[in-house]
Amino acid sequence: MQIGKNGLTSGVIETLKAIFKNQENVELRILKSYSRDRELIDKTVEKLGSELDKEGFFTLKRIGFKVFIKKWRRKPKPK
Repeated sequence: MQIGKNGLTSGVIETLKAIFKNQENVELRILKSYSRDRELIDKTVEKLGSELDKEGFFTLKRIGFKVFIKKWRRKPKPK
C-alpha cells in the first residue's frame, strides 16, 4: 500500500482496517511526492498509529520511506 501526494486520508485508514481483518503484517510505502521531510513523515506515522490503536493493538516501525505495521492479538507486554 502507498501514501501519495494526498497524504493520510480516511480512505487509507479504512483500507488498512479492512486489510487487517485478514492479515497481521502490512508494509506501507510513503512516496516522495507526499514529502521528503522526515519530520513530516514521522508525524504522519504517529497519526496513523493513533488512528489504528482505536481498533486494536498495533506497532509501527519506520525505516526510510517504508512503514511496517504489525497487528497484535492482545496488548504486548512492556519491556
